[in-house]
Amino acid sequence: MPEQVQAVRAILTASPSPATADTIAKSFTRAPRARIAEILETLAALGTARKVEEGRFIGQ
Repeated sequence: MPEQVQAVRAILTASPSPATADTIAKSFTRAPRARIAEILETLAALGTARKVEEGRFIGQ
């Protein structure tokens, strides 16, 4: 699981615009959208991502 979080954070940080769980999930072979959404919410709660609007996040 830590590898998944690191991978999502790296993709989010590299994204030139706010990203959604669907957008990030497309970067993985088998990543359920719900799991990516959960990771994004966790990153936001920890302060390493920021929710800029409903369902869209940017890296910090």
